Amino acid sequence: MIQFSIIIPNYNHSKYLRERIESVINQSYQNFEIIILDDASTDNSREVIENYRTHAKVKAIIYNETNTGLQSLQWIKGIEAASFDWIWVAESDDIAEPNFLNDAAAEIGNQNKAVIYYTDSYHMKSAEKDPSQVKFSSMKGNYFNTGHWNINYSEDGIVEIDTYMKYVCTINNVSCCVVPKKEALDVLYQFPHMIFYNDWLFYIQMLERCPVVYSASCQNWYRIHQESHFSTRGTGLIKRKECFNILCYLYKAPYITGKNQLVRFFTEQYLGIGIWKERKYIVPLFAFCLKRSPAVFLKFLTHLLVIKITRKKIKYIF
Repeated sequence: MIQFSIIIPNYNHSKYLRERIESVINQSYQNFEIIILDDASTDNSREVIENYRTHAKVKAIIYNETNTGLQSLQWIKGIEAASFDWIWVAESDDIAEPNFLNDAAAEIGNQNKAVIYYTDSYHMKSAEKDPSQVKFSSMKGNYFNTGHWNINYSEDGIVEIDTYMKYVCTINNVSCCVVPKKEALDVLYQFPHMIFYNDWLFYIQMLERCPVVYSASCQNWYRIHQESHFSTRGTGLIKRKECFNILCYLYKAPYITGKNQLVRFFTEQYLGIGIWKERKYIVPLFAFCLKRSPAVFLKFLTHLLVIKITRKKIKYIF
């Protein structure tokens, strides 16, 4: 029987935390344990969390005394405390539908190997759940001009990376995903800690080890708000540096095709967007990229100058 360890990492999401925990506890599939982590929140998250200390499903509650600001460190801590072989990192500001784990268990049970399982998600911008809100399958399908995410599918991990994942993190967010514990720790123990794009690189490295299984059923609500991790921390320089690191990782990978096209895509969608309006970042970004990979930097710089000179209009992903 499939058993899940559910990691709920939290930082200052007290207003969403109860709804998140309840959406986990009330899953129709009940073979799971819960591990709650708090990264030294300054709101009343601890008060909310303590209400669940004696709940039968809660295996552990772990508090940090100082804030790390790094999701991957929290993931490692939670997964190390896990008893079971399948991990669901349920971010503290998202919401799960009651059948998320039931569907995951059914799909995983059909496999005789470690897989990455994920579902479609709603892009939740309102305070309440509203099924009329945009689905990630529609957003991705519109950009790539495909119905790929409208139906269930399974795919070899390397093929998935080279077809879609090399361009954008097509696994919508960590809350919609279940991963095998052993492979997740293998990746995370060697992981370069990132602030913004750690999930993208994590999935790339997981897909190098495992095939992917996708459900077109919307079983996750990805909440967009001003206090979200991606919205509140760091600067455009940090984001661009992290994107360049991912680009270099992909560029070096032997299975990646169309590498010059990939550099152009990263230049248009990540590295170059708004750079001429944020001139203070140009010199430190160029210095970082040149040191990281002179060959990739030269291609990036060439594409950047072509875009500026030709005033090329860019079709952005989202």
